Amino acid sequence: AEMSIDGALLSAVEESHTGSYGIDAPGLGASQFRNGNSYEGAFKDRTMTGKGEYKWTGLGVAFVGEFERNRLRGEGRYLWPDGSVYEGQVFDGLRDGFGVFTGPHSICKYAGHWQAGQRHGHGKLEYDPKGNSWYEGDWQADEKHGQGTMVYKSGNVYAGQWEKNVKCGHGEMRWTTTAEIYKGQWANGLQHGEGEHEWLRPQANGAPLQMRERYAGQWQAGQRWGEGIFVYANGSLYKGGWLANLKQGEGLFLFEDGSTYEGPFEHDRMLGEGGTKPPFDMLGDLDVSELVALEKDPSLAAKSVSNALTRFHTEVKRTYRFYAALHCSPSEAFTLLTEQLDTLLLDTKIATPDLPIAAAHRVFFGTQLRPGAGQPKPTHPPKPSVEQSVAALSLSQTFAGEEAPGLSGEIHAPGRPILLREFCAGIVRLAHARHTQLPALAQRVHELLTANFVSNARHAPAEGASIAEMLGEGNADVDALEAASPRPDGALSRVRFTATRYWSDAIWHERFRGPYRDCAEAVPHRAPRRARLSSTATRAVARS
Repeated sequence: AEMSIDGALLSAVEESHTGSYGIDAPGLGASQFRNGNSYEGAFKDRTMTGKGEYKWTGLGVAFVGEFERNRLRGEGRYLWPDGSVYEGQVFDGLRDGFGVFTGPHSICKYAGHWQAGQRHGHGKLEYDPKGNSWYEGDWQADEKHGQGTMVYKSGNVYAGQWEKNVKCGHGEMRWTTTAEIYKGQWANGLQHGEGEHEWLRPQANGAPLQMRERYAGQWQAGQRWGEGIFVYANGSLYKGGWLANLKQGEGLFLFEDGSTYEGPFEHDRMLGEGGTKPPFDMLGDLDVSELVALEKDPSLAAKSVSNALTRFHTEVKRTYRFYAALHCSPSEAFTLLTEQLDTLLLDTKIATPDLPIAAAHRVFFGTQLRPGAGQPKPTHPPKPSVEQSVAALSLSQTFAGEEAPGLSGEIHAPGRPILLREFCAGIVRLAHARHTQLPALAQRVHELLTANFVSNARHAPAEGASIAEMLGEGNADVDALEAASPRPDGALSRVRFTATRYWSDAIWHERFRGPYRDCAEAVPHRAPRRARLSSTATRAVARS
């Protein structure tokens, strides 16, 4: 109907007129035209200028608003016979600028910008009277084009880029009906390019949806196609080639029990020509029997915890090695110490006011299963193993002239060495005490590793980071600092030990003594080393 409207009204032939033409001054009048249309409102210099109402009798359309020399220009209101209404800006009779269009019986509503009668610019279109389905974003020539969010009647949501009414570019789609999420590239309304897709899977016992499967990699026309990684809800993993949603080509499959297959795949099946490796037992000789015994099925719990640790064994070992090398010289960077564990506990937000450092120590070393449940029963410290004794002897040589912070039996001793398997056992105990909202031990371990370790643990500095950035952030790995030095004369080596010791003392006093001060247990205190970066050393670092 709008295309049939003469927005300029210049061709309208007047048949009769009453009132003023506004020749000497603006006035009010009414005109009847030969085509049956009519106007009533302001006149100036024999033209419709000002506010008035024009009616297209044959179309049943009316416009109430502003006129300029027989043209519909400015703010106005269109009324259609089916009940549709437009209120906003017009130019030569067409919707142009900002305006709100409401369809018949309010079945749809658009509020936004227009150009030459079409949606153009930013606006929101509601597809139903209750506003359950809508699109808000950029428009071009009446089509979704640019950045926008679409909420479908089903509750599914897409937020991202559009091109000519279809999803194209980068965007995120959430299917609430099937509990799926996709983030990545689109083309012609389908996943295409790099993207990540997640599925929620129901658990066998009918528990709420909380197990995830995830694919990250390449897509083509809505299918997994190219290189990608698929992580299954049970912890299995596949990394390799894909063709039309099926595993194809060379790939690596990590089974739930930790065993692996590496070789060719065809039509989603292993060809049997690849090599297999037995499971990697992350638990090993870990002593967490007191926790496993609390589970309904201890054997199944032990297997599930082992699978969780196996899945994250790379992150666990990398975190252990990084913090073992933090704030110490290379000769000491072979075993994690308690003071370095404290740095990790604070970084990963495991140590909190509800679980202070001292309580976390008792949980970590197995002297208390659940913190906050009253005072722990007196226990004798575990007898040092042969490896721990060797580590303590090596440390005593490092601290020549000082009392070796070895294994005095005190779990809070800052220099107590912690072997990797003891570290893994401590992770399980901390997970048991920290995430009590989850029913199973394996779920608690998985939550600790994902929510605390993977999200917050520090890692080696990014490639290309300056030495000043490494020093300033306090994240310096001494090996990374040595490798970063472009000078062959070892200027950095001469100051690295002094610098790392200085960080260790600063963190010890500023971060750890506070939590310890409020603990009921006496905490041994190591005399601080007052080492500082001399001006010469500082200049050496700057030159490096």
